[in-house]
Amino acid sequence: MTTATNAVSSGFTSVRTEQNLRYLIWVLLLCIVATLSMPTLARGQRQPDSSMVVISRLHSLRTAIETYWVQHGAVYPGEAGLEQFLGQLMGKTDLRGRVGKGPGFVYGPYLRSSEIPDNPVAYLNGIRIVPEMPDVPTGREAWVYCPRTGEIRANSTGTDDSGTRFFDL
Repeated sequence: MTTATNAVSSGFTSVRTEQNLRYLIWVLLLCIVATLSMPTLARGQRQPDSSMVVISRLHSLRTAIETYWVQHGAVYPGEAGLEQFLGQLMGKTDLRGRVGKGPGFVYGPYLRSSEIPDNPVAYLNGIRIVPEMPDVPTGREAWVYCPRTGEIRANSTGTDDSGTRFFDL
């Protein structure tokens, strides 16, 4: 009788082992499929390319400059230099463009943050004020701005994926 019990017991164990082996094979196959599909899924989640970030930041700066121009009688910010430019875009101003606080200072601020956004292509920050817009990027600032025309550009060499110069965005 012990022989029959051992046979039944060992038969049950081999069936159970076979089922476990099948489950293990299915789990391994699922892991392999998941591993093979990961690069495809990762490609679907692209990071925004740097030219799109530059365009977005230029849009924010240009909108701030143009809004200031509209509200201040067709005068661009920063005619007296960088300090004035930063104050006029980041602080409250009166109709004449003076920066201050109180009831007469009802315009602005035009930029939400307390600093000029960086340039993700040049890995730089800051603005250089120029009397005339140069033809090519120069200097070590992130942006080049001409208060006479209100034009602001990315101070970056190189091109985006479509071949457009960052300086021309």
